[in-house]
Amino acid sequence: MLKKLIKYDLKWSFKVVSIFLGLGFAFAVLGKLFSLIENSTVFNIISLICNGTALSLIISGLINCIIRSWVRIITNLYKDESYLTHTLPISRETHYLSKIISFMITVLVSIIILVISLFIMYYSKNTIELIKQSLNLISQTLNSSVTLLIILIVLVLLLEIIFIVFCGNFGIVLGHTYNRKKGSKSFLFGLMAYGIANATSIMILMISSIFSKDVKDLLFGGNDKMDYSLLIVMLWGCVILYSIYNVVLYLLTNNIFKKGINVD
Repeated sequence: MLKKLIKYDLKWSFKVVSIFLGLGFAFAVLGKLFSLIENSTVFNIISLICNGTALSLIISGLINCIIRSWVRIITNLYKDESYLTHTLPISRETHYLSKIISFMITVLVSIIILVISLFIMYYSKNTIELIKQSLNLISQTLNSSVTLLIILIVLVLLLEIIFIVFCGNFGIVLGHTYNRKKGSKSFLFGLMAYGIANATSIMILMISSIFSKDVKDLLFGGNDKMDYSLLIVMLWGCVILYSIYNVVLYLLTNNIFKKGINVD
């Protein structure tokens, strides 16, 4: 039954997101085609406009993945549609899990299309050579391989996107346990969850500065350069913290949701 729920949630989400992604990809292809016309200022300008439009549309699609994941929870679980949703012989945990999985799939698809579009728009021998030189420069500066660094940065970004969505989900579910001003309370609770988590991160960083001179120098201006090993440790710390925040928010939200539904 979970597969069917995910299918319906994906279908609902992609109704809008697919428009942004499809148009963005089309403009990326057009931008590349126009760039192939040599010695033409007009077509070069058109190519740049198409590339900018493509990036704007695809990024808008990615943002819509986040927003529509929240809208889906509200409309499907708390609004008029919820009267049918909650008559299905499916547990509340399964309903919520379906929303999470469908969100992750839409975000993953959006990121893949973004990467492919960037490759289409900017691929050339000069671009590849520039990227290689930049990576070599970073590698020499850090005196180490940049592969792990890139992987950790991407992982942190993905976990942060999930964290933002989970904060919103927590706010929505907790806010809808009240009878009045559900929207404003949902926003407030979501913002509080986001603020508490970030305040915790800052507190952990401050405590770490007591035991690490490198962290202390980085925070309080004793050193304007970050050692590679410290950077990797901090990125791993972010991965661990965001993973913990996401697990805690998921469990809290799921637990509140299981206790009861206050349908509008």
